[in-house]
Amino acid sequence: MGGRYAVEREAADLLRVTLAGDLSNALVSACEAEVRAQLSVVRRGDVRVFVDLTEVVHYSIEARDGLVDVQQFIGRKASQTAYAQGGALGRSLSLWISHTSEEQVIRSFRNEELALAWLGGNEAPSTGVRPLAKTRTRGTGGRRQTG
Repeated sequence: MGGRYAVEREAADLLRVTLAGDLSNALVSACEAEVRAQLSVVRRGDVRVFVDLTEVVHYSIEARDGLVDVQQFIGRKASQTAYAQGGALGRSLSLWISHTSEEQVIRSFRNEELALAWLGGNEAPSTGVRPLAKTRTRGTGGRRQTG
C-alpha cells in the first residue's frame, strides 16, 4: 500500500495537511514542498495548521525525521499546530514531532473534532485538576463534613 498526502487551505487562516497510508521519505519531501508553497507568503502567526495522521499505517524513520523538518517550517509561520492522531501509530508519530519541535504551540488529539476545536479556541478549559467536594466546617467542632 502506498502513501498519499493532501495540502489544502480550508480558510485564509487554516491549512490542512493530510497524510495517510505508508509514509516514505519521498512522499514527505513532496508534502513538504507543497506546505512550503502554501505558506511561503504567510506572515508569522497568520495561520493555524491542522495535520491529520489518522490514516497512517506505516512510516520509515526517514519519513519521521522529514516530518520533524516540515513541522520546523510550519512553526516559523503558524500560531498553532494541531495533530489528529487516530491510533497508536499516529500518536507516537505526532508526539515525536511535538517533542522534537522546540518553542512551538503544538498539541496532539485523538481525533479531528478535538483538534479543530482547539485550533478554533472552542475547547473547554482543562487544568487536569479535579473539582473539590463541597465541605462544611461550621458546627462540627472544626471537623470537615462532605456534603
